[in-house]
Amino acid sequence: LALRPPGRDLTLITAARLAPYKGLDYLLEAFAQLRVAHPDVHLKIYGDGPLRVELLSHAQRLGLDGDAIFVGTFERDALTEVLLQADIFVLPSAGREALPAALIEALAHGRPIVATTVGGVPDLIDEGVSGLLCAPADATCLARKLSSLIEDFALRVRLGQAARQAYEAGPFHADAVCEQHLSVYRATLQLAQERAGTPGERER
Repeated sequence: LALRPPGRDLTLITAARLAPYKGLDYLLEAFAQLRVAHPDVHLKIYGDGPLRVELLSHAQRLGLDGDAIFVGTFERDALTEVLLQADIFVLPSAGREALPAALIEALAHGRPIVATTVGGVPDLIDEGVSGLLCAPADATCLARKLSSLIEDFALRVRLGQAARQAYEAGPFHADAVCEQHLSVYRATLQLAQERAGTPGERER
């Protein structure tokens, strides 16, 4: 899960449905701002959806190569390969998020993260510790936070390591999920045993 060393082109990655609530238009605007100072940084957006044509047109208006940016869909078993390409993972959602699965996967893969404060995202990301947060629909903030990570490899490493630690300590790690399921089974068995030991319950 180690990040690639500095001194090379950086890749920003997101995986999202191409839909209005994902805020990808703001990400494109942020990337256009970034390119002024960081022309060697690349953006890849994995996913498909109803806004594909509109987003490609928006990228063109911003002077960006939409065909290079919008990679398309990928098979689920290629997720690790996709995320390990990311020097920075960005989730620019503008609304309607609960607990984004892509963000949990980015935490699990130890990627430094920039995300927006929608839905349950602030419950997953501790600002300045396990990632950087922006208000939704704020391209300038996205550009600023991304730039701070682009320019500081040590910060990327620190946030990436903290992201992985947050995942390991959180409720979505495989061990934690198994324990949650087992606790439900234990409670159900205990209740069944208590009812089985009650005469009225046995008669039923």
